[in-house]
Amino acid sequence: MASRQRVCGRAGCSLQGGWTELDVCQACGFPTRQGEEAQYAAQKRQLLSTAGGGLEPGELPTSYGLVLRQGGVPSHPDCAKVEACTVVRSIRLLLRNNASGTLTCGTEGMAFWTDDGLSFRWPYEQVVSISIGSGATRANGGFAGISFGFGAVFGEQFEGFLNRMTTQTAAHSLINLVMQDSSVMFRTLSGSQQKLGLDLAPALRRVGARG
Repeated sequence: MASRQRVCGRAGCSLQGGWTELDVCQACGFPTRQGEEAQYAAQKRQLLSTAGGGLEPGELPTSYGLVLRQGGVPSHPDCAKVEACTVVRSIRLLLRNNASGTLTCGTEGMAFWTDDGLSFRWPYEQVVSISIGSGATRANGGFAGISFGFGAVFGEQFEGFLNRMTTQTAAHSLINLVMQDSSVMFRTLSGSQQKLGLDLAPALRRVGARG
């Protein structure tokens, strides 16, 4: 019997994220995918129940900043968000590079809500550090004016990563989240290091208080 190593990744298909051995989806006729694309589609199917705004038992809209992501809801003093975040590196997370979305912090933890309907949630107990970088601008083949605050300091290896990250001149800020068993770095054009420090103040206070 053939092994189930392929998945339909077509949005809206009733079999999206379902493992199969067929080259073409039985429901929509769309070619199935394998490898990393298949894993991503399968995980997306598992996460859709919460990504669309559904709450888990005992969870409040303020728990992971859902109220801010949805908009049209009065702000909560212990919630914050950073819009237009783009993933530039993830470790031990099925997050694609260049995935975009909104990073939020709530009363219980942080979440990244992708534009294509995923949610990744991290309780504050799992967050080891939050670092905010600013002034990464490519010039003459390298980055100049790199500075970090609110967390760990990065050295030459991080500068080398920035040099490989893009081939065009850019000015942006970086947010690096380190969890107990994973990490993710976001690029954002939404503000300076100082502004991001204010935007994420509720999360920085909670993580810093455990240090």
